[in-house]
This record gives sequence, structure tokens and C-alpha cells, in this order.
Amino acid sequence: SAIIKNDSANDNSYVRIQLVGSQSNRDAIGAIAVLHTSAGDRHKYISGGTSYLSQSEFRLHWGVAKGTEVTGMTIKWPSGLEQKIDQVAINDTTIILEPISE
Repeated sequence: SAIIKNDSANDNSYVRIQLVGSQSNRDAIGAIAVLHTSAGDRHKYISGGTSYLSQSEFRLHWGVAKGTEVTGMTIKWPSGLEQKIDQVAINDTTIILEPISE
């Protein structure tokens, strides 16, 4: 057996989020997150139970190419709420809580 490590360097970045539901289910299964960038919108969907005898990753991860500007994010929660986020952290994991509607 062997362990292989990739040490290749690049100037790219990433955005990683973890959604926590309050009105929806805790893992936000069914939520859609849209990352808005200068290169266009990129959609991700949180699903669960997609593989037999395995577990799904509930964090969402986007690679962001060098020179691409992240302009915001929209979360569409399973409860029907839509949440807009103007400031998105780069190269870090952000935990986003579902807002409580009135």
C-alpha cells in the first residue's frame, strides 16, 4: 500500500458552507445553494441517502478560479424560505443557520 500526497500549488480558492436548518430538517436536505460569481451562477443541492450503505456529505464546496469574484449567495431552504447572503467567506467553512420566519 502507499500514501500519495499531491503538493501541486495553485492560486485558486474555494467556498465551503454547512447549512443548519431550524424550520427545515437539521441537515438542510433538499436545500439549494446558488453561488453568484463574476463567471456566472453555480448551483448545488443537498441530498441524503443517495448511496447504498453509505453517508452523504452535507457540506457544499465550490472551487473558485483565480481572478473570479464571488459576489454573493442565495439559499433556498426546504421550508420555502429564501436567504440572500452578500458577504461570502473565501477559503474557509461558513456555517449558515436557517432564519426563523415571522
